[in-house]
Amino acid sequence: MKAKDRHKQQPLEYLGNPENKFCTRYDMGTKVLGFKDNSTLYRHFTPNELSEIEVESLEIRRKKYSPEIAKVDLALLKKAQEGDVRAAKLCYERFEGWSEKMRNEITGDKVEAVEIRLVKFADEFSDQKREVTPAIEDKALAIEDSN
Repeated sequence: MKAKDRHKQQPLEYLGNPENKFCTRYDMGTKVLGFKDNSTLYRHFTPNELSEIEVESLEIRRKKYSPEIAKVDLALLKKAQEGDVRAAKLCYERFEGWSEKMRNEITGDKVEAVEIRLVKFADEFSDQKREVTPAIEDKALAIEDSN
């Protein structure tokens, strides 16, 4: 194994471990690789090669902690199923790509922001009732009709 490959493997292993703090390039050279000064790091690697090492390390790190993220996702789904409206909203944002929409309605001299929230799922998860006043409902319908 060439010295360059050996030097590349050390930061990959160190940075790919979720238990280690993701370090700066200076620390990568001095602490991880054991170089006396940081300039030695740049004699072995170009900035592009260092970027590639960092990207590859992040991919390794993500693979190692993905089971933990799955546990968090399951806990979030459980809270949503138990009726937590905020958890349900976060589930839709995370898993379905849903997001709240904000549209502006311009009428004459006034600019009114009408916030339209997609809360169809709220009744399934909560006993809370959301009241929509006739004025807000009329504005929302006007915006939908104009599109």
